[in-house]
Amino acid sequence: MVFMIIWGAVLVVFMVTVGVWVLVAEARASRKAIGWRRNRARLRCLNVLQILLAIGMFRVWFIVGDWAGALTPSEVREKFGREVPHQWRAVSMSGGVYSEWPCGTVSDNPLGFALCAGLLATIIAALLLSAVYAGRLRAMNSGERSVERSDATDG
Repeated sequence: MVFMIIWGAVLVVFMVTVGVWVLVAEARASRKAIGWRRNRARLRCLNVLQILLAIGMFRVWFIVGDWAGALTPSEVREKFGREVPHQWRAVSMSGGVYSEWPCGTVSDNPLGFALCAGLLATIIAALLLSAVYAGRLRAMNSGERSVERSDATDG
């Protein structure tokens, strides 16, 4: 579990780094004219970023979901009549199988849950912003290529 959170944090740092690179590249591009080939390279980088964001989003989504649904062992015995070890901090159920949830319930660790949920919200926002930016790059590409084609046919 801790490994998954650390992996998610490393993934987010990488995604933020790539995102900042894309924003800096956009700022430089606005100062000078760039060709559609350079935009196409940026689109490829954005596609890789979006794939990594989607992978990270699904991993964190399941962590947040399991954490939100975690129950104490006494609640599991009370609600479902199932016996689980008393030493477990929290219990998570997936597909009818009860397993230990090492982070505890949301009420046991509200700060950790808030950070994990915030990480999920950040990943979703970054995915949406990268999709908007990719759409703008595609629109710029189609406009520049049509201008190049019309210049070639005119001349």
